[in-house]
Amino acid sequence: MTTHTTTSPTRPAPGGAPASDAVRHARVLLSRVCSGVANPDLARLVTEYGPVAAVAEVCDDPRRARIFYGATLAADPAADRDRAAADLAAAEKLGARFLVPEDPGFPERAVTGWSSPDGTLSVQAPVLGLWVRGDAPLDGGRRLVVTGSRAASPYGTWVARDWAGQLTESGVRIVTGGALGIDGEALRGALSTAATPRRVGAGDAAGAPVVVLPGGIDRMYPAAHAPLFEAVAEAGGALVTPYLPGAVPTRATMLGRLRLMAGLGSSGTLVVEAGTRSSALHAAHDARDHGLPVLAVPGPVTSATSVGTHRLAREPWARLVAAVDDVHTEIATAETAAGRRAGPEADAAGQAPARR
Repeated sequence: MTTHTTTSPTRPAPGGAPASDAVRHARVLLSRVCSGVANPDLARLVTEYGPVAAVAEVCDDPRRARIFYGATLAADPAADRDRAAADLAAAEKLGARFLVPEDPGFPERAVTGWSSPDGTLSVQAPVLGLWVRGDAPLDGGRRLVVTGSRAASPYGTWVARDWAGQLTESGVRIVTGGALGIDGEALRGALSTAATPRRVGAGDAAGAPVVVLPGGIDRMYPAAHAPLFEAVAEAGGALVTPYLPGAVPTRATMLGRLRLMAGLGSSGTLVVEAGTRSSALHAAHDARDHGLPVLAVPGPVTSATSVGTHRLAREPWARLVAAVDDVHTEIATAETAAGRRAGPEADAAGQAPARR
C-alpha cells in the first residue's frame, strides 16, 4: 500500500482559481476506473488524501484497487492514463469541460451525499466530477426540477410548457432529464422564454435550462431530443453528466441521472404527471432525501398519468401545487425555513436541509 501524508483537500473560494491540470486529470482517471461515481471507500480516500494521491494508491495495485475501491484498471495502468487524457480532449472538441470539486462554481452539495434526519449530510457515493457543456452556472440562484411521465397527456404537456416558461421568466432556472414527455415540454417552455431577451432582460440568458444526461456528454439521449439539447447549450443553458464521454445510457445511469438532477434542483422538484411506476417518482424521493421541496401537480382523477402525483401529494413531505404562484410560495417557504435552521450559515441559493 502506498504511504501518503494526510492533507485537507483544497476547496476554492468563490471566484478563486480553477483546479490544476494534475487534479483534473486525476479525477478523470478515477472516474474512468470507477465509471464516474466513487464508492464510499474511494470517496473517503479522495477526501482524506486528495485525488492525485488517490490515483497513486488505486493504480499501485490493480487487485487491491478492485477489492477495496471497486476500481477496474486496464492490464497496463499507463493505458488508463492515456484514456483519461483522451477523455479530456474529446470533451474539449465538443466544447465541454470537466468541472471538479476544486473548481469555483462546483455544485458540491448536489453531488456529495444525502441529508440525514438531523439535517447533516451523509457522504455516500459522490461523483468525481461533472462533464458540462454550456455556460449556465450550477450553483447559486433558484433551480427547480420539472419532470414527469414520458407518456404525457395534453393536460400535462400544457402545464409543463406553460409553467416552465413562467418560472423561467421569473428567474427560476429549470432542470430536467430531457426525457420524452413532460421533461421535453418543460425544456421547450423554458427555452421559449430564455430566447426572448425582452421578457427577462436584454442579453440575459440566466433562465436557460439545465439538462442532466444519462450517458456521456457526447451521447444525446433520447436521440429525438438532440436538436433540443443543442438549443439548450446555445441559449446559455447547460448539458451535464457525471459519466465519461462515450458512456452508453443504462438502467443504472438512468437512476444516477435522477439522483443528480434532484440534487441540482436547489429549489426542489416539481412532478407534473406520473403513473404508478413513473421514474419521476424516483426523482421525487431523491429530492426528499436531499432535504429539498417536493411539489406535485393535481390532475383528473380519471387520468392514469396523475395517479402517481395524487399518491405523492398524500405524503407528509410533499406539497400540492395548482398554480405557478403556489410554486413560488413553496420555494419561498422552504428558503425561509432553511434560513431559520441554518442561521447566518444558510446557503444563499436556498438549499434547505431536510424537511421534517
